[in-house]
Amino acid sequence: MILKNIPSFKILCQEDKIQLLKKSYGAIKFLTHIPFFNLQEESCLLEHVEKEFIVFSRDYIIRTMGEEFYKRFLKFIISFNEDWIKDLTVLNLLSMIILFYPNRGELQQRDYIRLEFFRNSILLQKYLQSKYGSICEGRASYLKLLARIEELNYINEKCIELLFKLDPTVIGPLTKEIFNVPKND
Repeated sequence: MILKNIPSFKILCQEDKIQLLKKSYGAIKFLTHIPFFNLQEESCLLEHVEKEFIVFSRDYIIRTMGEEFYKRFLKFIISFNEDWIKDLTVLNLLSMIILFYPNRGELQQRDYIRLEFFRNSILLQKYLQSKYGSICEGRASYLKLLARIEELNYINEKCIELLFKLDPTVIGPLTKEIFNVPKND
């Protein structure tokens, strides 16, 4: 998802764009990496700007983040329905809900942001109801996805901590800029 192409994001004032981006970027980035996690290998293969791929193995994650984090991380991945992982519409709408979460910091256009949050939430719920052909099944999936967002917020905070433990050469320039990671290039 490219934020600069989202009309509802483009019309926000610069301060709100920065605030929303800083608070949601990690969670959205993590969400887009879920399809690349290999449960059998317990590793994640990620594209890198300069290198072809970087592999985050089970051992590496445990070594840098600890066993407790890894268990929660793995539980989150397993709890994410395979059907959702393969559905770009679900991932995009979930990303929009995360982006437009209105209860963060000092937002100047909070009412508009809240409206976008609810609009995307309703779109996701209606999409799931249509996809599964059942209001009940659609609602159940919707509520499960919202619960995943809560766990994603925890994982996001821990991943931000991880950024400062990584070799700066493996971190992309946008991520460095958003989180003020030293550039040691």
